[in-house]
Amino acid sequence: MANKYMEPKSITKLKLTANQIHSAVKKAFHNQQTVHTFSELTGGCFNASYSVTLNDDTKIVLKVAPPSDVTVMHYEQNLIDTEVAVLEMLAKLDSVPVPKLITYDTFETIIPSSYFIMEHVSGAPLDTIRESLSEEKLKKISIQLAAISTGINSIESDFFGSITPNGRRNISWYDEFYAMINDLVLDAKMIGFSLPYDPDDILKIVSDHSQILNEISTPRLVHKDLWDGNIFVNKTEERITGIIDCERALYGDPLLDVVCGFLQHNRNFLLNRFGKDSFNDKEQGRIRLYRLYLFLLMTIEQPYRKTDYGGSWPREQLKAVMKEFNQS
Repeated sequence: MANKYMEPKSITKLKLTANQIHSAVKKAFHNQQTVHTFSELTGGCFNASYSVTLNDDTKIVLKVAPPSDVTVMHYEQNLIDTEVAVLEMLAKLDSVPVPKLITYDTFETIIPSSYFIMEHVSGAPLDTIRESLSEEKLKKISIQLAAISTGINSIESDFFGSITPNGRRNISWYDEFYAMINDLVLDAKMIGFSLPYDPDDILKIVSDHSQILNEISTPRLVHKDLWDGNIFVNKTEERITGIIDCERALYGDPLLDVVCGFLQHNRNFLLNRFGKDSFNDKEQGRIRLYRLYLFLLMTIEQPYRKTDYGGSWPREQLKAVMKEFNQS
């Protein structure tokens, strides 16, 4: 989720053969298209993705779920189902540019995992060009992102939690968020990973803040990974061309997108999304809880991925937010 480090190879990424890619494309296009070239995309750290150029020079992306024998965290189960469902929902909104879904295959006959094929998104990830953009251009992009975020959050539900029916759902945001934190505690326990803090202390922090969590009464669609790497931009036109990787989406509190997208200090985004660039005490309290969730998740992800993606940064951030709770 962070853009501070080069992404190492993750064990959750399924390596595809040329034959598998060729066969998947032939099936998707009913033998009307063939593969000209393909290459593995290096972004992301969970699903494997391949950029494919077809015989007529059309570009597409093939995205495949992890191998079935790889242990994943609770929140990572069936992520590809979530992404497909959210892509279909967002495709109905003119305000949210997402790639068109071409096919979704769960039969595991061609590839030994579920996969989907979608349109190629033009432009470049914002994290790769941010430093070359002027403040004025970044402001323009932030304003566009605020409108996109508003569109995403405009989709409401009557429950909090999973997008897909086979996932967990709750009536209250507190119950769902507590369960999300508890999932992480169980994830650590399942692989024998020693958390830097007592799990009971972490869960007590959440239960002590049930009131401010229950301030959220309307479940809204949250992207939950709206950081620069998932925002594609046409640099010349200064225009967002696409939002990707909505696999972690859920129904919850829109402020979760502010934290998971590292947008707390993006004044132009905040002003255009929320009409203000600062938050009241209750909102700040929820933001602190979401930071606890994010950095706890990123800390536990490392042993699951069997990489040190992010280095010591997630643990340092977790230490900082725990210190804030201990001092409050």
